[in-house]
Amino acid sequence: AQALERADGVNGTPTSYVVEAGSATGLANLAVANTGSTATTVGFGGVPSGIYYVRLRAVKALGASVVSNERVIVVP
Repeated sequence: AQALERADGVNGTPTSYVVEAGSATGLANLAVANTGSTATTVGFGGVPSGIYYVRLRAVKALGASVVSNERVIVVP
């Protein structure tokens, strides 16, 4: 499991989170998924082996927050 720090930047309580995954730092070219929930954990099945650069955004009534810190996840 990898921990990401929630980034703020839009006032209000989060209504859901968006997970972004890319093939290189700063990219979201592989996946952009709204969790549809305020749960603080999420899992994705069927992910192919590789190196993923993952970050999240908090979605609130006024829009999405700035992006969180980025984590590198290696799927063997």
